[in-house]
Amino acid sequence: MVHLTHSVVALRRSIRKFIIDNLVTVEGLKVFFDFSYSTPDEDKWVVVVTDEIDIDFLASTHIVLYLFTKNDISGDKLASLRDTVYDYFLDLDITDGKARMPLYDEDWDVAEHIVMSIVRESGKERGETGTFYRWIQVRLNWGAK
Repeated sequence: MVHLTHSVVALRRSIRKFIIDNLVTVEGLKVFFDFSYSTPDEDKWVVVVTDEIDIDFLASTHIVLYLFTKNDISGDKLASLRDTVYDYFLDLDITDGKARMPLYDEDWDVAEHIVMSIVRESGKERGETGTFYRWIQVRLNWGAK
């Protein structure tokens, strides 16, 4: 059996749980884990895309959060959505300012913590369907045994 720190399944489940617990349950946002071919019937939503995992002594991957709004010419709703999402990936109460995400085992017990770093983000863009969007790229790092 593959070690937890090398498990793609454990990582994807942990990312989903972190996003659902915070952005869906706490913030009430609509979140998708892949791109939909139709625009949702929402004023704002988030699409989360996970990159491939690079497993070495220090494992890493990236997630990209695409933030979307409708009827937002001024960009105020998009800016507010960005601030809401961004806050979950920072922790200014600790020295390095990087938030931690739990890595769960198959019993949903916390086995490790993943360090999250915001790498970069885009500015406001206009989508083809009259939506506005921006993206935030986050690097995830954890010790792989």
